[in-house]
Amino acid sequence: MHLYGCRTRIWLATVLALGLLGTATATAGDGLPRECRKYSEIVRCTTVTWQDELILLPRQAEISHVQLGPGSRISPSIPIHPLPWSLLCNDCLFGAIHFTGLEGGGSFRSTQFTDETEFWGSFAGAAFSDASLTRGVFRGTTISVAARFDGAKFGAGTFDTVTVDATADFSRSHASWLSMVDSSFMRNSLFASSTWRHGILRGSRFVGRVDFSDATADNLVIEGCTFEQSPSFARTKIRRAFSLAGSTFSGGLDLRHTDLTRAKAIAIDNLAVEPEKFRFRWEQFRSDALGPRLVTRPVLKPTGPLRRYRPVIETPEQEFSRLASSYDLIIRSLSAHGDDKGADAAKFELEGRRQEYFGVLSHRLYGFFLGYGYEPWRIIFVIIVLVGAFSGLYARSSMTIAGILNRDIGEGKISSRAIKRLPRMAYVVLFSASVLLGIRFQREWILPSRPWLTALVITEWLVGIAVYVLFFALVRTSGFVYVKGLLGF
Repeated sequence: MHLYGCRTRIWLATVLALGLLGTATATAGDGLPRECRKYSEIVRCTTVTWQDELILLPRQAEISHVQLGPGSRISPSIPIHPLPWSLLCNDCLFGAIHFTGLEGGGSFRSTQFTDETEFWGSFAGAAFSDASLTRGVFRGTTISVAARFDGAKFGAGTFDTVTVDATADFSRSHASWLSMVDSSFMRNSLFASSTWRHGILRGSRFVGRVDFSDATADNLVIEGCTFEQSPSFARTKIRRAFSLAGSTFSGGLDLRHTDLTRAKAIAIDNLAVEPEKFRFRWEQFRSDALGPRLVTRPVLKPTGPLRRYRPVIETPEQEFSRLASSYDLIIRSLSAHGDDKGADAAKFELEGRRQEYFGVLSHRLYGFFLGYGYEPWRIIFVIIVLVGAFSGLYARSSMTIAGILNRDIGEGKISSRAIKRLPRMAYVVLFSASVLLGIRFQREWILPSRPWLTALVITEWLVGIAVYVLFFALVRTSGFVYVKGLLGF
């Protein structure tokens, strides 16, 4: 009687446990789902449909051509047992499902996940080659053997605080949204030939080789990441926005073969890379007809326990300071590789951006008349304006000036009145240019009978000297440095 009562209590406890877990699937005589068969230590389930069921499987299971309904869950048959559990499910169809670890590894090749799928815990290996994940979330996951996502399709993929101790292969993957946040990739990471609409890598660490070659992305944001080896961006195409803000490239960064032709915004503020190891072409960053391409990313700060980020409001001075540091890195890198022409072009563009932020009139005039010191040929505008202004002042003495420049008129061989008005004005312009530029200056130009003309000539002469001094002082081009040194500027 006592034994019977003990069995009754055990039976009631079992029923209660199953009631808490949910409705279990129908099982065969060996305790497995009726669609499954056991071969040695491995259970195989093929071409079955489970709906609204709790599927209990042993530590090793192979599943293929399975459809799992929204209410179904897969769990190890002894969930509290610490033994490894592996699952091979190729060409399957899953609804909403949660995995709390597959210490023996999991293979989901060509499998479809039609609803949100979460992966927690430890995975000896994770193979999702050619799989389709509508909303795949890997949070706090550790993958120790291999991470295969080659050819996978992500509607939205999130890798949050994930650690991959083996090669992570995302080559040929497709994603509308793929983010990798605060994750660590301890070996090679392959993203070659991938196509992403939005790719976000933030706060992650990449120890091994990283390959983005032949990848295409509308927006690729790599912020606050650390790359211990130089990543490959060979033939990578960026269609809209590209950000490397706050990232560290210990092994260097080479963007010379990256296609940024269609990129509308590029951010490299607070980029940590040695100028000698940063290789690119200035044309990749230079502003185009649509406006500036080099921009600053908003400074974000975490708020709340969910690590939501909000932009920090900056003053124009603070924002421009970060923009100027980006240009400074570009300028130092171009100079380090002997591209002085590109460095001067970057300096000129920086001054133009300064004008956009602060709009000082004197700085605007400096840019228009001297190209901020990097386009010295613009001094021609200053000369034209000054020559024109003084020519207007000399106009009333055009006959006298014609006599100064024409020896025949000066000696009385030809009457100054015989010279038509247009030639006389040509003499005036030539005289003004000669005085301003200091081509020649003769004693005959000083006429005691016309003191006001003499004063005007001396004034223009002094203005010309001032133009020379300002020109040498304000020109900043790399090729002009030696000339300025010889002249003491």
